[in-house]
Amino acid sequence: MDSKSMIDEEQFMEIAISIFDGLKSFFSDKLQNIALVVEDQPSEEQLQSLNIKNNQQLLGLYQGCPYSKRGVGYNLVAPDRIVLFKNNIEERAKSPEEIPDIIEKVLIHEIGHYLGLGEQQLRFLEKKNKVRF
Repeated sequence: MDSKSMIDEEQFMEIAISIFDGLKSFFSDKLQNIALVVEDQPSEEQLQSLNIKNNQQLLGLYQGCPYSKRGVGYNLVAPDRIVLFKNNIEERAKSPEEIPDIIEKVLIHEIGHYLGLGEQQLRFLEKKNKVRF
């Protein structure tokens, strides 16, 4: 754990896996072939692909083919990825106790992308429900 971290990488991953497993049971058969990945921060390529200038804005990222766009022939493919950016999530948290809530919101947002929702649709739902993902 570096001096800026609130929790170590292993604890962070355990929290993320526990929350993700709970969400998988909620979405039942829809969440298939997804790898959960934790990285310290977004790469330059990831930021450029999303046209993001401020690295700290990006808390998570979905990479793959959305469920809504998969056809009958969609099989034998590498897993889609949901990436959580540990440093940015910790930066957003005011305390270690807030980290699980932020992880859950980020995972729900990225699962929304996996299900085929666009950024505007997700922002609308967040605003309507007064939730920030």
